[in-house]
Amino acid sequence: MGEVFGLIFDGWPHASLHYVVIFAVYELEDKRSQALLGVSPLDEGSQDVDAHIRLMSNVLSVYNETMEIVCFLVADNCTTNKSIALKLGVPLVGCASHRFNLAANKFYAEFEPILEDVNSLMSQLRQPNNHAELTKHTELRPVKCNVTCWSSTLAMVECYLRIRAEIKKVEAVEELVSTGSRHRKLVALGEHLKKPNSISKRLQREGIDLAQVRVLFDSVKVEYPVMSDYLKAGAKIVNSPVFEAAVVKKIDGQVLAIAEKKAQRQFETS
Repeated sequence: MGEVFGLIFDGWPHASLHYVVIFAVYELEDKRSQALLGVSPLDEGSQDVDAHIRLMSNVLSVYNETMEIVCFLVADNCTTNKSIALKLGVPLVGCASHRFNLAANKFYAEFEPILEDVNSLMSQLRQPNNHAELTKHTELRPVKCNVTCWSSTLAMVECYLRIRAEIKKVEAVEELVSTGSRHRKLVALGEHLKKPNSISKRLQREGIDLAQVRVLFDSVKVEYPVMSDYLKAGAKIVNSPVFEAAVVKKIDGQVLAIAEKKAQRQFETS
């Protein structure tokens, strides 16, 4: 894996355990490479900083490697991950998709009441009797919003707009269908969400780098200023702003400031 490398990790709950997946990212023959190192539950169910570091160390030991050669981390922008990076003394590159998700949530906060109504309607339509009635008029199934995936909001709104006429034929929920200005607001929201949704998909493409992320974020800020607090360079959510700025400049071939040179010095190999 080379003299130095980074770790990408993420976690999720299953049953009573919290699992973590760990990848190594490194340079091989002048190209970015990534390898799955392991998937494991945290010991004794603990999710604190030390438990994560122990897991990383144990996984690396399988490959006869130690934490000393880990030079950066990539993970969600949560407090625990920031504390892990601080304790290890390495920069944390926050997940761009997670950051964008938080920004998007801020964008449609003003639409929250009407979105909650639509989500409630979709829940009602999934009830056996209502769903049976709906299927008499359309093959499309009602889509609920997933709070952990903001793009599902667009899917829900688009679904609602497509089957709105059919929903009106379900007597039990007919009165829950938006009309007038509320309906027009949903139509406008559906259009507004299309660009952020396309950006979200691009952020998940294989091979995207921090410089490309910066271009995407800057383009969104212009059209959706309310998202700037999360997307601007040096935003509060960014754990290692100088390091990220250095990486972007390095990719773009720009001259680094003194602090930026220092931030990326650990990547220099003999």
